[in-house]
This record gives sequence, structure tokens and C-alpha cells, in this order.
Amino acid sequence: MFVFHGTDGENAKRYVCAGIDAHLLRTRAYHGPQDKEPGLFVTPRFDVARRFGLYVIQIEVELSELSVPPALRQAGASLEQALTASFEPQALITSRIEPSRVSIVESQANNYSFNPFDDSVPLQGIHDDDTGSMA
Repeated sequence: MFVFHGTDGENAKRYVCAGIDAHLLRTRAYHGPQDKEPGLFVTPRFDVARRFGLYVIQIEVELSELSVPPALRQAGASLEQALTASFEPQALITSRIEPSRVSIVESQANNYSFNPFDDSVPLQGIHDDDTGSMA
């Protein structure tokens, strides 16, 4: 399945070039129980991911590589419920994702796609360490 994550340009390029290490703790834009857990928030909906960064990456994952985000887990939600929530469907990637499974699908900052291996392309976007938030 494909999921999406909204982020800044620097992180988008890093994820496409080096993959995603979901074992790392990330700075989150929205604080809560997730602050103490590693992983990368994703959503099955592109429109939701757009709300969390100027760049949207698409990630190919197996269902077994996703888990229920901490706040929803505390509320007793299943992974299916988390992924189909009407307002903000979400999950947490909990494993290593190889770069070949990650692609940039939108840049709101520059309005174009780019080759992540071309250093001549300027990267712009929000400059937090990583929103890491849900998408």
C-alpha cells in the first residue's frame, strides 16, 4: 500500500536518498504521547499529508510495517480504525524503509517534482528538524 508524509525539503530529500529509519525519535510539530516514541507519522490520504509540510513524500509499505499512533492506541483504536478515521487517518511507520520505496510526489514550495540526486535543485520548505507529525 502507499502512504504519505508531509515534511520540509531537507527531510524529503534525505528520505528519498537514504530511506527512513523509523527507529529514531523525531521532533514533532504537535506534542503529545508520541513525543516519547520513535516512528514516522503517515496517512493514506494525500490531502491530509499536504497539511503537514511543503513537500509530500509517498512511501510504499506493508501493513505489517505500520502501527497505531500512541494517542489512538491509548484510546483503544485498532490499526484499521486509525487508517480509516474520517478527519485525519494516520499510522506510524515502525520499521526501516529503503530509499527505493520513497518518492517525492509534490512540492508546494517550488511547484515541481525534482530529482533527489540533482544537487543543483534548490530545496525550500519549513525548517524544523522534522514535523514528524501525522503525515
